[in-house]
Amino acid sequence: MSRFAVQTIAWGPDAELETMIGEVKAAGYEGIELFQHPDRWNENGQSGLERLVECCHKENIHVVGISADSFEKRCDLVREYCLLAKINITDRQQAPYVYCDE
Repeated sequence: MSRFAVQTIAWGPDAELETMIGEVKAAGYEGIELFQHPDRWNENGQSGLERLVECCHKENIHVVGISADSFEKRCDLVREYCLLAKINITDRQQAPYVYCDE
């Protein structure tokens, strides 16, 4: 079975998490490459990454890549995401990739 993902840059930097993930799901995608920085979704003591993991789990959407912030911070976001989502960081089929532009 093939899986298809969409880059979330189309929703812009101020996208609302639940709206964006709902639209991704409704369009038939199974994953996202995250453009928005998750810190913008911090709310009520819950980190943006925690909300992202929760929302994606609820909609069965996979984070396949992260392109937000600097390379070093992307690596940190992937590590933290994997901890929260209970993904082994060495599992290349489940752990998000880190976008490299240099």
